[in-house]
Amino acid sequence: MLENRPIRKVYLELTQKCNLNCISCFRRNWGTDLHQMAKETVDRAVDSLNSIESLNEVVFGGIGEPTLHPDFNAIVKRMPSVQLSITTNAFFWSDETIETLASSFERVIVSVDGMHDTFFTIRCFDLDRLFANVAKLIQTRTELGRTRPFLVAQLVLSKYNLDDVSTLIPLLNKKGFMKLILSNLLPQTPE
Repeated sequence: MLENRPIRKVYLELTQKCNLNCISCFRRNWGTDLHQMAKETVDRAVDSLNSIESLNEVVFGGIGEPTLHPDFNAIVKRMPSVQLSITTNAFFWSDETIETLASSFERVIVSVDGMHDTFFTIRCFDLDRLFANVAKLIQTRTELGRTRPFLVAQLVLSKYNLDDVSTLIPLLNKKGFMKLILSNLLPQTPE
């Protein structure tokens, strides 16, 4: 029966807010305000997560950029001793956030939606900025004597980036990524 199955993995969406406005994002079609978890909600969620004995993993992600939550680094420190994963755009990582990612996470999944021109078209920032942040994460991970977090790239296939995939794979490998996840686009508008 479902009610007796242990909880192994929890997805935690700290915020719907994002520092980007990507052309394929769900948020482009929302007519509502974007919110983030209030401190009281975070406190209750963290307490609940720490009480789940069967828990193996917490995944930070969702529609928003998890590292934008003003308490992101402090929240991570309060997580139970389980595997932590995050899906992030790697646009702005402070030194403190890089330290948190390098010291606490098992996997960092970064949205990389194409080569330089395509990436800029979709995400409106320079791919080299993403790679610079990833390089800082790798350097910090090394300084801490860790082999993790594993770096995973995620690409949402679309008409914009379909031709970039074969060129992107060796570049991602060179930049330290160990895996590429390809997913399909869920169209938000007829265009």
